[in-house]
Amino acid sequence: MVEVENNIPEISIIMPVYNSETFLYLAVESVKRQTMKEWELLLIDDGSSDASGRLCDAYAKEDARIRVFHQENQGITKTRNRGIKEARGEFITFIDNDDEFVEDIMEKSCSYAKKYRADIVKFGYRVEEDFPNGAKEVRDNCIKQQLIITREQCGEEYQNIYRSGYFNMIWNGIYRRTLFEDKKLMFDESVIMGYEDWIFNNQMYLIPKRQVIMDYVGYIHYQRYQHSTSKKFHPNQIEANVKAAEAEYHLLRRMNQEYGTTFTWVLRATDYLIDILFLFERRGCNYGYRDKKKALKWVRSQKVFRIFHKKEQLGNLPKQRKWMAVLFDRQWYMILLILADLYYKFILWKKLRK
Repeated sequence: MVEVENNIPEISIIMPVYNSETFLYLAVESVKRQTMKEWELLLIDDGSSDASGRLCDAYAKEDARIRVFHQENQGITKTRNRGIKEARGEFITFIDNDDEFVEDIMEKSCSYAKKYRADIVKFGYRVEEDFPNGAKEVRDNCIKQQLIITREQCGEEYQNIYRSGYFNMIWNGIYRRTLFEDKKLMFDESVIMGYEDWIFNNQMYLIPKRQVIMDYVGYIHYQRYQHSTSKKFHPNQIEANVKAAEAEYHLLRRMNQEYGTTFTWVLRATDYLIDILFLFERRGCNYGYRDKKKALKWVRSQKVFRIFHKKEQLGNLPKQRKWMAVLFDRQWYMILLILADLYYKFILWKKLRK
């Protein structure tokens, strides 16, 4: 059994666990292989019905740096919030129960946080994705040149940071624990599955005094078609998408007011609309046309999507997106859904041909 030399770990690693007995070993071992040893791993068993809970207990018996918490199923956001409350480290990070850390990323990111007195250190990540037609894709999301930004530079560096994948995920970074304590910023527990990272990162972006964006891939994210929650449909994802859109809309608006930036919302609004249309293509979605129409009508009524009512804004869109926005605004949902389905199948076909 591995003993703990220091009662106060340098970093707390939070891993929500739910029915991942097949892949849990990979995630836990990637933590145990870290070159930095001053960590604690919080395994939070969220009411698993397979052997995951027993595996968590076994790992804790082998290594005193691993702590286990069992609870009834409450979902990813409440589980992560439980981990934040239980964490003791100077920094906090997250890992999904079927992903892997690169073996030196905790050492690198913590050393950068101390060197630059940063509240957040973000790093790049690799996505290995499976598609329903058998296609596979590996892609890296990583900034080309390291950035060290202060709060005053958040506006001018936003585009570079956005392209780095900063806002999409929560596990591609470490966060000073006092950010959660001082600002009381936690995950939105009304979100059950999906977009919780987007909401959190947009709300967090302007809070740190200093951040580092590393030009280094430190995380491997697997999107397995039959296992990953990112491939499954849940009705709550539509509402969560709108909440993420609202969080980004308010961030862009605040930066325009405080930093004098000129970010426009209409293009990003179409990105969120495409995401919603593609949700209907996910595994487990049994929505018929009436259900999809009802969902789209509700989305259209939300403030952040009313920008499509303004014809002068649509001139800033590429031709294909302009037509999509027009179809959505005019409530021609059948045509919109047919075109979205064809576009999704075209994307899968292109990936299969690579």
